Amino acid sequence: MINSLHSFLEMVYDRRPIKPTSTQSKPKIRKVVVQKYIENPLLYNNRKFDIWIWVLLNYDLKVYFYKDGYVRTSSELFSL
Repeated sequence: MINSLHSFLEMVYDRRPIKPTSTQSKPKIRKVVVQKYIENPLLYNNRKFDIWIWVLLNYDLKVYFYKDGYVRTSSELFSL
């Protein structure tokens, strides 16, 4: 579990050299999937719902959003 930006960046950036013989210290960037579970969800008609969107963040910190996404709702009423 990741609880801070610092620990996230440590996970994403692999600090080993790109080639074992390389003297460059450029970090190798890992590909990761990030998601967040919401512990106290908003409800729609007393049902949980979620919205899925896809975002790409590249190494230059440019963000790209896929224009399509989807919403799904549960078939059961929410109860803890």
